Amino acid sequence: MVRKIKVLALVVLGLCCQLYGQPAVVDSLEQKLAQTTDLKQQVDLLHQMSSASWDYNFEKGYQFACQGEKLAAKIEYQSGLVNALADQGLYFYFTGSFTRALEVLRQAYFMGGKEPDRFKAGIAIRIGNAHRRMGNTDSARYFFEQ
Repeated sequence: MVRKIKVLALVVLGLCCQLYGQPAVVDSLEQKLAQTTDLKQQVDLLHQMSSASWDYNFEKGYQFACQGEKLAAKIEYQSGLVNALADQGLYFYFTGSFTRALEVLRQAYFMGGKEPDRFKAGIAIRIGNAHRRMGNTDSARYFFEQ
């Protein structure tokens, strides 16, 4: 019984540390963003900020993804644009808007033609998951096998 309580206490402590640590990571990245003048690096930092936000604030993660998309499109930074769209697709997936998630993720998938296979495979898995959640098993299987 004491062991179970200790394990439970460690799990709760770990979750609290993780949730507390995420905003600190974003704060640190926001400071870097304010200090850099390299626009590509700003897009990459916005992607990192979006990724770090998913565990505690979907809306904030989505805002960072939208900012990254606008800046990447403005400077014609292809891989940054693909990352931003993939982040937005993840937001729509997390919030249950699977049709919108598919639209955005497909855009990222086909735009990312020159990206490494591992990166494109990650987007394909997200598309497959959205299809699976919608009950489109054939489409899900297609993207899982990519």
